[in-house]
Amino acid sequence: MGLKASHETACSIPPQTRLSVHPSSAPKVKRTSRSSCILLCTGYAAHFLAEAPPQCGDGSLTRWDGAHERRHDDALSLATNKRSSAVPEVLRPSVMTMTLNAVEYGLDYNDQGHHREHFDRIERREMLAMAYRLAGGTLLNQAYGSGERHRYDLFSAADKEAPLVVYIHGGYWQRGDRKDYSFVARELNANGITVAIPSYTLCPAVSVMEIGDEIQRCLAVLWDRVRKRPTVVGHSAGGHLAAEMMVRDWSGFPGVPADLVRTAYAINGIFDLAPLIGTSLNKVLGLTAGTARAASPLFRPPSPKGCRFVAAVGAEASEEVLNQGRRIAANWSEVGIDARCEVVIGANHFTIIDELITPGSSVLKQIVKIAHEANAIHAPL
Repeated sequence: MGLKASHETACSIPPQTRLSVHPSSAPKVKRTSRSSCILLCTGYAAHFLAEAPPQCGDGSLTRWDGAHERRHDDALSLATNKRSSAVPEVLRPSVMTMTLNAVEYGLDYNDQGHHREHFDRIERREMLAMAYRLAGGTLLNQAYGSGERHRYDLFSAADKEAPLVVYIHGGYWQRGDRKDYSFVARELNANGITVAIPSYTLCPAVSVMEIGDEIQRCLAVLWDRVRKRPTVVGHSAGGHLAAEMMVRDWSGFPGVPADLVRTAYAINGIFDLAPLIGTSLNKVLGLTAGTARAASPLFRPPSPKGCRFVAAVGAEASEEVLNQGRRIAANWSEVGIDARCEVVIGANHFTIIDELITPGSSVLKQIVKIAHEANAIHAPL
């Protein structure tokens, strides 16, 4: 039986149905091995992305489509109202898709409007994330604090001695959720790496610095659980938080090493937050000159002993984002840290995430390499 036929048998969904339109169209995938579950859903992704653009209830397009470009001004509330409480949490549409066009941002720091393919990619990634969460063999919704979003998912590799990578999602500190990024764990698990993915409270409910406090608490909880120094990986705002974890003071966490995070890989990160003050992003972030400086790891390099940092930037990202990666690599290198900026050819701010799910990609190979090396060097205390 061919892939398409196999998929339709497993999911019982007519080919013309688009997964992201409504929860009722989510694939009914049996809990089976991760590889077969991903295979089925990847085949469906390839099919549904070729269909007509998804539409909201009033007929307006949820993404750009040539001359028929329209924006839904209240996509979030519309989609939220359509949610069914009977649908399992893992199958509900993500907030990330719903809010794509909610706010106009400064183009240098949020250029999603320049990339029409971004909308299709998000749908595909959401489905891959959903499939990987459904496949079993994971510890989901693990608490690291008392807040509603103080949760992480743990995707364990087969080897109990596997390195630990903590992946921090982006979304300019104001959107996104760990459930949307479960797909990141697939190839890392296949390469013998355990992956933890946390959620965190979003701005404006908390400040950027308070988000850093939450991630720090999560890493301390993970240390108590697995006794592994993490390699922290993040994209966009998550890249900022990955660098931030290297400069944090861990003395307030009893039993945690004073230099818990020695290795980080930041993808299209923002390390100097001052330029965001003049953008519409700041309507939610609420940064001032003082708080932006305090939250900028660019100016607070960690102790160089044993530290390794990579700022990976898509060659087609904005010049401002490219400069951010170059600057932190240069600043941190000056104090003796093993820091470098890696430019990823052919990738923009959004497509660079695909490097994490592409076997043999340069980004994936680098993360796998430094995670295994860090695990070998930084044995549990």
